[in-house]
Amino acid sequence: MVVTDATQDDNLIVLANPAFLNLTGYEVNEVLGRNCRFLQGEATSAAAVAEIRSGLRERREVSVELLNYRKDGKPFWNRLHTSPIYDDDGRFVYHFGSQIDSTEYHRIQSLEASEHRFLLELDHRANNVLALVDSIVRLTKSDNSALHAASVQNGIQSLARTHSLLSRRRWQNVPLREAIQTQLEPYGASRAVLEGPDIMLLAHAVQPLALFIHELAINAATHGSLSGKTGQVAIRWSDIPQKTDSSRSGKRLADRRRRRTGSRIRDGDCRS
Repeated sequence: MVVTDATQDDNLIVLANPAFLNLTGYEVNEVLGRNCRFLQGEATSAAAVAEIRSGLRERREVSVELLNYRKDGKPFWNRLHTSPIYDDDGRFVYHFGSQIDSTEYHRIQSLEASEHRFLLELDHRANNVLALVDSIVRLTKSDNSALHAASVQNGIQSLARTHSLLSRRRWQNVPLREAIQTQLEPYGASRAVLEGPDIMLLAHAVQPLALFIHELAINAATHGSLSGKTGQVAIRWSDIPQKTDSSRSGKRLADRRRRRTGSRIRDGDCRS
């Protein structure tokens, strides 16, 4: 707590108890005769300071929380309460100020808020993955149960590779080239020609696009250029939407009438 002299200009401190000195790190001789504004710093809220000044000027109680700074420059959250003090004759003579260090309370609040945001994001990501898995299972067509199981497994492995990529990138934007390379690796990335500008994908767009690239890679490895020994896959992109050529020096891609999982995902998730 501190007491300031309201009869002097600038409300100078005339009393500071040991708890205030311990909180701020100052010696008593460094505090007496000064205005409390020395506790303010670059991140102190101007609105909170204006509220305090208004209360002092109007001689009313004020309760406010603001960021202050100790002598060593370390910030702390100060839950401040000020009130006017009158003498026996009713004259306004002092301002009383009490300070409570609420830094730990803010830290816990911040942790709880961060945890809440993390759980919401985790739930969102899990739901996205489950929706993609559901798409893989529903849209994978085969009369052979073993082939169907293998196709679903390949799709899930594609998602796993994408998840690892996103984790390495801390779920931030991912380069399009890297997302494509990740899906081509199991099927012959060394035989792939990638041409296009540096484009960053938003994290939420990586998984649907990766599944689409995964299906193109499987198609090329099964029916197209990667099914032979010398074929190449070329993937080109630009900032301007245009048709792309995904195969050369090999067999033609599978008949368009045989719509694989990737085609259906492309016409659904990727189009959006």
